Amino acid sequence: MSLLEAEIASTEEILRAEGFGSEADILRTHILLLKDEGLREQVRKRIEEEDATAESAVAEVFGSVKTRLQRSGHEITREKASDIEDLHRRLREGLDGQKREDVLSTVCDVEAPVFVTQELLVTEVLEAKDAGVKAIIAATGTPLSHAAIMAKAFGIPVLRVAGVESLREVAGSRVVVDTTNGRLILGLKDPEIEEWIEVEKTDIGGSVASPLSVYLNVVDTHASSTDKDGRIAGIGLYRSEFLLTRAEGFPTEEQQYREYRTLCREWPASPVTIRTFDVGGDKSLSFFSLGPQENPFLGLRAHRIYAYHPEILITQTKAILRAGLECGELRLLFPMIETVDDLDAVLSLVGEARAQLDAEGTPYRRDFKQGVLLEVPSILWTLQEIYDKVDFVSVGTNDLLQYHFAVDRTNGNVGHLYRPYHPTALRALAHIVESAKAASVPVTLCGEIASDPDMVPLLFGLGFSDLSVDVHAVDAVRRAVPEGSEDRFRTIANRCVSVSTAAEVSEILRNTGTSVPTVSDIEVRTTGISDGAMDPVCGMVVHQTGNPFVLESSDRTHYFCSEECMLAYQSASP
Repeated sequence: MSLLEAEIASTEEILRAEGFGSEADILRTHILLLKDEGLREQVRKRIEEEDATAESAVAEVFGSVKTRLQRSGHEITREKASDIEDLHRRLREGLDGQKREDVLSTVCDVEAPVFVTQELLVTEVLEAKDAGVKAIIAATGTPLSHAAIMAKAFGIPVLRVAGVESLREVAGSRVVVDTTNGRLILGLKDPEIEEWIEVEKTDIGGSVASPLSVYLNVVDTHASSTDKDGRIAGIGLYRSEFLLTRAEGFPTEEQQYREYRTLCREWPASPVTIRTFDVGGDKSLSFFSLGPQENPFLGLRAHRIYAYHPEILITQTKAILRAGLECGELRLLFPMIETVDDLDAVLSLVGEARAQLDAEGTPYRRDFKQGVLLEVPSILWTLQEIYDKVDFVSVGTNDLLQYHFAVDRTNGNVGHLYRPYHPTALRALAHIVESAKAASVPVTLCGEIASDPDMVPLLFGLGFSDLSVDVHAVDAVRRAVPEGSEDRFRTIANRCVSVSTAAEVSEILRNTGTSVPTVSDIEVRTTGISDGAMDPVCGMVVHQTGNPFVLESSDRTHYFCSEECMLAYQSASP
């Protein structure tokens, strides 16, 4: 299992680097399932006590778990059975040495391939993404499955069709996958297909006009511009700290300059926003110690490091300003600023970087813009003073709302309390955008909720017309706010801000025919488990390692939060 864990962990890291944080969390659940001591113990027992082969032990244990999940009365829980099946297949491959045919080998040399499968699995979706698959047809599964969620994030439509075996007869022919109307169209001639696609584009708003300005969040300096039709306004957030994840030390000014120049050259007529290094929190470095920290999110992070090492920001700023000569507009974005004092300290170091470039006679971008990433609640009380010192602001809702609710979004027991659609969160966002507009300071929103089509109408109604999103979300975000919907969404947002509870917001959205953003409690709990298991009595996520409240049964090990829950489970068991 350890080899498979390492393989999945590597894929998880790649997805995070590409900006697919939520999708990486899905792979994290696979790793946690493989680490589950209950499952491991069951496999060991069958091998050691029943003299079973490793292959048959894995098949029996994982098959039993899958069956129990499929019999659940909760739809989301039933969908987790496909995750178990996925892991079982991959473990079986490693044990018997027989490699299955992957998606890439299935669709190689096929232009705009459509992949057909009986049961859609996460592994197949990842392979489909890399193979350039344009659509997937599956016999089983619902939009609630992890595989379907991941496919949606990658922009790969999934159509459920019963009896996919019969489609083998048309393998290699051209088809139309109409997921909007739930149709698979076969037998059309090439001209008919092209005509159908053009008509459908008009009907469903494939190139819908939108009042939104959509920018990109990127982690790769080679983020090539695909903006051929005006859909993308520029780079709204380049996460520069990802340069450090593949380095053995802080890159030199010249090394950084080459990276930033590559990015800027891809956008010669557009704005490019480069966030200075946001090190700390969940972004640690192997070559740089941040000292002992019980809570890294409240510790040494971002600009706080400059009190000890100002040269880090000075060097980076010099490289960015030099590279900025290549883009349409250069924006320098400072993360985690808490107060005016902190901003003044950072601006002073930027001034030092400029002074050094001037003394060296090095050409650099002099008309660059400076902005603050609003992600610490304390800054909301000094916005006017901040606006007097910057050219723009961007809202980092991931951290802002995490600090707002005092909730760790990855914690299995409280992650569901992270509610960006709660009235208090909406009021904070409304305050930011209203005060920015009053001060004539441009404001962009770049957190994960900007890429969520269900949240976008609400954000637009609050006043956010500039959103920075992951590349896979561009079209869905634009379609979420079509031209002509401005007044409707403003009215809805105003009503949502005026109520007191998240339930009232959901009711308003339902009654107005607007999609309701939801956070599944079960989804959060299975995503947020780390070295943990769920107490079968109270539902709390608890530790496995060192937990004194443990019960062994014939088919698995149960962990509890307390002796009371353990005794309650015993008394209820037959």
